[in-house]
Amino acid sequence: MKVCHRLLLALFLLQAYVGIGQVNKPELGIKMGVNEPDLSAPDNNSTGNSVTRLHAGLFARIPLGGKMAFRPEIFYSGQGQRNDFYSSAVPGGSSIGSVTRSMNYLNVPMMLEWGRRISIHGGAQLGLLLAAKEAGTINNVAVNNDLTSGMPKKDFSLVGGVSYTLARRINIGLRYQHGLTNLVLQTGGIAWPTQSRVLQIFACFSF
Repeated sequence: MKVCHRLLLALFLLQAYVGIGQVNKPELGIKMGVNEPDLSAPDNNSTGNSVTRLHAGLFARIPLGGKMAFRPEIFYSGQGQRNDFYSSAVPGGSSIGSVTRSMNYLNVPMMLEWGRRISIHGGAQLGLLLAAKEAGTINNVAVNNDLTSGMPKKDFSLVGGVSYTLARRINIGLRYQHGLTNLVLQTGGIAWPTQSRVLQIFACFSF
């Protein structure tokens, strides 16, 4: 958490250097939007469905020369998935219930950005797990478990996307997050590896 505290402080300090209307000055702003998360998993007796979640936090844009910039961010991110379970391998099995897994992260991506009005960005991201749980019903039995203690506290991902500047202080974009860390969730007492996948739609507002 010390790394996140230091980054948050650095982002706020950058505000002192923001030059209004000048593209060669650092920017600081608010980022928010929606997530369409998913989990990769080799489970033949279930199907995964994304559940819309929210994200919100801060971003900075630090010019490096030309059209290149360094773009660090720190934001809360809701992730997870709803799984529908069946009595036998899909397709063909009858439904026996569903479980929704919800995971909350503090994400810290470090990216390079290229472009001005239309730009692309990519880099690496560290996700710090804040909380995780699952809730639902399987075979008429209620499922309500806290998953926080059994999951990795850090989730490493690769991220990349594109953004478009609508106005001087307003930017919208699309980003994909490809998790590299095995989260190792359980279904029916059997552990199976899974990685996080997130499609993110966002809007940024510069100060």
